[in-house]
Amino acid sequence: HFDFQAIGDFFMLRHAVAGELVVQTRQNVCNAVYANRVRCNFGAAVAYRGSVFIVTIDVNGIPTIAAQGAALSIVSSSAREFTVAPASPDGSSVNIRIEYWGGGRVWYL
Repeated sequence: HFDFQAIGDFFMLRHAVAGELVVQTRQNVCNAVYANRVRCNFGAAVAYRGSVFIVTIDVNGIPTIAAQGAALSIVSSSAREFTVAPASPDGSSVNIRIEYWGGGRVWYL
């Protein structure tokens, strides 16, 4: 069972492959109705060997993407899903999906 409801930027993963693979998320209040109970991720960043891939979403679920560096590559992408892989020998990859929570009427990662 996972129940972490803090607000802020958090490490989701720190993995020492042939460089350090880091995934951070930005968590905030989903909406006013659930302000005291539920948090949603609205941003994610993947970093590896000085390269960074960042996804944030607006209230309509529209992503803004920023990427720099050659040590990360976008393996696949669509309007609502991105798979990013570091240039490492272990086959690691990070999948970021944009979802809609109907009960909270909010887009989240």
